[in-house]
Amino acid sequence: MKKIKILVDRIELTKEEIAKRQNFNEIIQKINFSKSMLKSPWFYGAIGFSALLGFIILSSTNFVL
Repeated sequence: MKKIKILVDRIELTKEEIAKRQNFNEIIQKINFSKSMLKSPWFYGAIGFSALLGFIILSSTNFVL
């Protein structure tokens, strides 16, 4: 069984430190950036290549359903 380190006398965070880490607008911007990746030709190229490679591998083996 793995031992878990528990900090008993942890330093309390101030309200300013907590508010500084609550950057929800930045998180939303990162999510919007990841959606634009789906429109990239690199994304479709990688998907097409992996599908083609999977088809070649499955058709070259004696795979019986």
